[in-house]
Amino acid sequence: MTKRVLLLGASGFIGKNLCEAIKKDIRYELLAPTRSELNLLDANACRMYLQHSQPDYVIHSAVNISSAEGSLQSFFNILNHRALFGHLIQIGSGAEYDRRICSPQVIEQDFGKSIPTDSYGLAKYLIARELNATCRDKVTNFRLFGVFGKHEDINRRFISNNIVRVLAGLPISINQDVVFDYIDVQDFCDFLVKILPRLPLEGVSYNFSADRPVSLSFLAHVIKSQMHVEQDIQIKNKDFGREYTGSSKKLFSEVDAYKFRPLEESIRDLICFYQKSMTEDMIQIFKDKSNA
Repeated sequence: MTKRVLLLGASGFIGKNLCEAIKKDIRYELLAPTRSELNLLDANACRMYLQHSQPDYVIHSAVNISSAEGSLQSFFNILNHRALFGHLIQIGSGAEYDRRICSPQVIEQDFGKSIPTDSYGLAKYLIARELNATCRDKVTNFRLFGVFGKHEDINRRFISNNIVRVLAGLPISINQDVVFDYIDVQDFCDFLVKILPRLPLEGVSYNFSADRPVSLSFLAHVIKSQMHVEQDIQIKNKDFGREYTGSSKKLFSEVDAYKFRPLEESIRDLICFYQKSMTEDMIQIFKDKSNA
């Protein structure tokens, strides 16, 4: 029987990629309402939409990176009507651990040792704390650390930004070198689609990472090599930043280990994506904005 999946935040980076992945699987019927079709800040609209659709799964990928209040309001307007859907999958973040102090390869037991102060991290933290405290058999929170891939913001995201910088004739640039645990967004989407029938798991919140910490300078050299760049890589701040990685041992002790794509392969595919999708006008606009 086809299962109905309601994806919230479908216009965002991860949401767009999840849309593509779910549509390819005949086991699922996808509902991906736009903001005009469902205002997540309207509690009554959320209740009516859930009553009408009765989804088997709700994937909550919606977030307001500049407003904790907005993120929390949209989340609780869905969670408060949990009797109207099956299982909730929250797209969480390593920022829940508070990036200012979190240790390398942070584990789930460290959650709550420090409260994030930024809007994004605070909202994710409060959502995770609520999920851990209530309705544990109906929710799963996957904490992501470094994610990259197509549809991400080329003005903010390191890998895509530098690929497009090269296309625009600009040097590869690093503000400050730091170690991340980067994963290809396609890996996460593939994993999530496959794991849906297995939910719920034993716990609520799980780190999702590849357990392969890499520095931004390493990734910059991968881009440089694959795009045949001769210019030196620019590093603006020579100090090394705090490592931002998480251990996924808890998750993969419960489910089959996932085979992540090599980063070099994922970056090569992303380069091809931008080479095909970026027009000369788009590249020029990007270059003008970068030089401003």
